Amino acid sequence: MTVFNFTFQKEFYLDTELMDQEALINQIGTSGRLVTKKTDLFKVIGGRGDVCQLWKKIQRTKKIRIKDKPLEILRDVQSIQEVEDYLIQGELSLAVLEDDTAKVLIDEKSPLKEIDGREICHRSKVSVSKTFKSVSEIRNQSIQHGESQKEVWENKYLPILQDSEEINLVDRHFLKRAMRNTGSKKFLYKLSLIPSVKRINVYCETPFKTIKGKGPKIPTDKPEDLKKFIQNNLIPKRNIDFSFYVAGNYGKSNQNRPKTIFFVESPSSYLQTLSETGDEVIESDHLSELFDDDRGKRGLVLKNKTFAVKEYND
Repeated sequence: MTVFNFTFQKEFYLDTELMDQEALINQIGTSGRLVTKKTDLFKVIGGRGDVCQLWKKIQRTKKIRIKDKPLEILRDVQSIQEVEDYLIQGELSLAVLEDDTAKVLIDEKSPLKEIDGREICHRSKVSVSKTFKSVSEIRNQSIQHGESQKEVWENKYLPILQDSEEINLVDRHFLKRAMRNTGSKKFLYKLSLIPSVKRINVYCETPFKTIKGKGPKIPTDKPEDLKKFIQNNLIPKRNIDFSFYVAGNYGKSNQNRPKTIFFVESPSSYLQTLSETGDEVIESDHLSELFDDDRGKRGLVLKNKTFAVKEYND
């Protein structure tokens, strides 16, 4: 998974120094999703004005993902079993305990405990937990030829995209490949199935020629025909706003064909995800190829792909 769900014990907010809380949040970043009842969180920290201001800033700047869920904050912990039950109930991977609680219930010298794939730890052990290290690795791990398309989507893309309200898909070859294979259409369909998504924007270039014998033939020099092709062949019938921004062309420029609209130095294939919980960028070469199908290899990735999650930057 590229995002892990976690929680803080109530006493962590109340007893941990402000600078230590902020340092841990910066370390976790958007790879972590704090699952909590927001009203409960701000009620708990309301008595500490400095902490309250910090968490308002964290929420505003999206330093970490905060998922609002009717799950009361973990508090008054008396045993490891209580924490384990809480993790199971909330479908969480990691619980960070207040300093003294972690030392007493786990181990003073090494306060990190793993139980059936879930972890409980002191704040100093988050970065060495299997949960954190696994997510950090997967967020920069390339996609290999022969991997399951379903697993790649569920483990790499969906955890990052699942809270998105708006997604920008940038792939200069999107339309060209849409005429050759199924990948472009399948990618848009998968994005449209994410419940939170309200808008999808696609940025691509105009194919410079009609590809004969491979998929639908479209006269690419006529904008209206290109629009019909997009509407009839690519856009899923979902209650989502779709926008296509199409300009420029492949290849060298001449009087009839303008230069590419993409800068040479910039990546030409990536996803931007915009949501209340976190804004990030997934860089992956030739996104529209990821879900292509081939005879005998349906459902498998046909080519190696780069994959890296980056901080969103306007």
